Amino acid sequence: MAEGQRREVLLDDDTLIAIFRLLLPRSLARCAAVCSQWHRLVTSQLMKDACSRHGGLVYSDPSRCKEAMIRTEQFDRLLKCNPRVLSSQAHSGRVNCCHWSMDTLATGSSDNTVSVWSMDSMQCMEEYRVPDSVAAVKFDGSRIFAAAGKDVHIWKRGNRETLRVLGGHNQRLHSMHCIDPELAVGCADGTVRIFDMYTARCSMLLRHHTEKVTCIRSLNKPNVLVSGSYDCSVRLWDPLSGENVRSYFPASSGISCLHVGKDRIELIVGTVLGDIDCFDIRVGGRRPLWSRRSGNGPINSIHWPTYTLDNSCMIKAILIGGNDGKLHLINSDTGRTFRTFTRESHSSPVLSARLGHTRFVSCHADGTVTRWIFDQGRTRVGLAICQAY
Repeated sequence: MAEGQRREVLLDDDTLIAIFRLLLPRSLARCAAVCSQWHRLVTSQLMKDACSRHGGLVYSDPSRCKEAMIRTEQFDRLLKCNPRVLSSQAHSGRVNCCHWSMDTLATGSSDNTVSVWSMDSMQCMEEYRVPDSVAAVKFDGSRIFAAAGKDVHIWKRGNRETLRVLGGHNQRLHSMHCIDPELAVGCADGTVRIFDMYTARCSMLLRHHTEKVTCIRSLNKPNVLVSGSYDCSVRLWDPLSGENVRSYFPASSGISCLHVGKDRIELIVGTVLGDIDCFDIRVGGRRPLWSRRSGNGPINSIHWPTYTLDNSCMIKAILIGGNDGKLHLINSDTGRTFRTFTRESHSSPVLSARLGHTRFVSCHADGTVTRWIFDQGRTRVGLAICQAY
């Protein structure tokens, strides 16, 4: 071959696949844009396998390479970057609960207030007062919902107009979940009451728990309501008939929180003794898929986000917060700890926490709200102590 001439070598599919299997998902996504042959190979099973090995993602639609690359890079930040920690004194009492959507955060406190904040600046945009401590808070585009004392208060966002108050049952509320047009609350007497949020009428009463109901969630497929109680049981309900279709008994301690991801089969349960159990919702009983102990005090918060509507790209990380003041990022498949985060100044109990793409937020018993922001390329820890496992 003459000097300066270039020899082209065509690689067969098997050779290319062997090379591609060595790459990270972000590199595979770039390879898919080179030519039609590479795109065909990458969008077969390769992307799904690579995401499972490296990215911590379950990726069921490998043709959407750009989204895979973005999600993987964001997840890498959570695992490898050190966070910028910003704490704000949000309330004068305990911040019992929060709800985060887009750039808006709502918090409920024992100081009898519900506050709506900008996540970027932590500036208070709206404040609502109630006659008792707030146990749960939710919001949508036009309304704010708060369970406080024995009533659920519903306001119109912006002008703070009270739309209605759901009550009349003389039982203290410990949990709430909105399933428009219905709203479910967990009561101190062990009942779950389902209200029509537009007529304020109680449409159903679920009675199988014997102690206070501390957490309620819903699942789309199948259409079930999930409740956890201090009677050490988790129950699945048919919201149409009120039938208790399945029960779980994780431990000999009360259930403090639970989370069920959208359209998933796993149920994550936290107890007052610090145990975390993962169950298959299709099978009842006492045997979990995995179990772990996280600290000595109660697990106060479990959050497992779904980032896309069709669940084609879901993160495997679950954020856990408890009385020890630590935040644990754990693997939803095994219960193994990815990282643990602690505020350096003080470790006030974490009462509620929410995980996002490249940041998360925690609410504490000392009235503070802390934002943990993972900037790309950040190498210094700042005001946090981070431990990787």
